[in-house]
Parts: sequence; structure tokens; C-alpha cells
Amino acid sequence: MISIGGDFMDYGWLNIGSLVFGLIAWILPLLKILTKNKKHWTVVMFTSFSLCSLAVLFQSIETNHRVFIKDFSAIDDTYYAILFAEKILIGITILLNLIMILKYKKREI
Repeated sequence: MISIGGDFMDYGWLNIGSLVFGLIAWILPLLKILTKNKKHWTVVMFTSFSLCSLAVLFQSIETNHRVFIKDFSAIDDTYYAILFAEKILIGITILLNLIMILKYKKREI
């Protein structure tokens, strides 16, 4: 977003936010797997997937900002690394949540 006085926000924070949300998306199901308390595991799963989605969204917004300011060399330099990191983030998030589902779903049956 551009305001009348210039940049509305510092887009560098999107990278930090993406990293923080991605790490929390992994930590939540990991902590739930390591505990024996099965309460609210579905909330943890929903929160984990939501934070993972926000992390990917933040990267998309940051890339869109690079397109807007026509910084194509930065996009060219970082595109494949970002894509690789997003694949890892999504894959590990799915794996951790699947492990959590298998751990707590079999106890309910």
C-alpha cells in the first residue's frame, strides 16, 4: 500500500512475520504431540494450518510488493529459495498435524 507521504509500511517485516508464523505453526503441534493432554487438539491443528497459511500469504504479499516496485532482480534471486522454503513449511506442517491426528484420533475410537 502506498500512502500520500510514501510507503505505508515497511515490507521487510513481512519476511520476519512469515518466519515467526511458520515456526509457531510447527511448534504448536509438536508441543501437543509431546504432551499427554488431548484436549483441544483440533484447535491446535486449525491454528497451526492457519499460521502456516499466513506465513505463505506474507511471502506472497512481499513478492507482490517487489513486482509493484519493479525489483525484478530481487524476485529472480529469491524466487526459488522462497518456493523451496514454502514447500518445506507446508510439508512439515502437514506431517506434524498428521502425526497429532493419528495420536489423538485413535484414542477416541
